[in-house]
Amino acid sequence: MATLTVYDCEKPDAKVEITTPMSTAQLKACHPVQNLGAVQTYLRRYLYIAMFEIVESDKIEATAGKGSRRVARTRRCILGHRTRGACVPL
Repeated sequence: MATLTVYDCEKPDAKVEITTPMSTAQLKACHPVQNLGAVQTYLRRYLYIAMFEIVESDKIEATAGKGSRRVARTRRCILGHRTRGACVPL
């Protein structure tokens, strides 16, 4: 199980945790340590995406003539109102 935990610096007992099950990678022509690195990289990426609600631009929409390519911006208030409204712009 992989876990990402974000703590409120002013209230260390206040935290938000995101977890995901772990898996293995079987990349061709790679050593076991490279497969481990691939798993860790993807887990880190997806935990950050889940924690901070990061949204990537949709490449299909951008190439289908639906306007200029844009990156959705989102804000997530970490720990909600307990941090006095402190938000992290992404």
